[in-house]
Amino acid sequence: GNARGFSGSFPMDATKADARKSGAYYQFTVKAKDGYSVSLTKLNAILRRQEESACTYRWMYSLDGRKFKEIGEEDVTITDLNNNGVKQPAIDLSAYPELQNVKSKTTITFRLYAWGGVSVERSKRAFGFGKSNKAGSKVLWIDGTVTKVE
Repeated sequence: GNARGFSGSFPMDATKADARKSGAYYQFTVKAKDGYSVSLTKLNAILRRQEESACTYRWMYSLDGRKFKEIGEEDVTITDLNNNGVKQPAIDLSAYPELQNVKSKTTITFRLYAWGGVSVERSKRAFGFGKSNKAGSKVLWIDGTVTKVE
């Protein structure tokens, strides 16, 4: 069921604070190669969920791996249960000055926290990234530019 996508059984966290406490998140990092900087413009994702799984999410980022800042104006709720996943609105990262011209000494860490699941059955709590329509298509991607540092 997870060909060209991935999901996990998320805990039954009722709130964002509960999700942060239990560690209910996906994480990835972005880091420029030595001698370069990176400026991020958009975060794109296709998300999928089961009926009784986490239904609310929020992206966050950190430049030190410890203090995370929320991205966007509000938490997002997914009601669509399409097994292939649903493309979420692209997030404008160019609005975050800290994510522009980030040199190679800094690692940008992104986390996707999710909560709101109600099932006690692990098999009904899958939340994650939806299936690609075909081999080689994307379920998670970042747009931006890489610049050589003079």
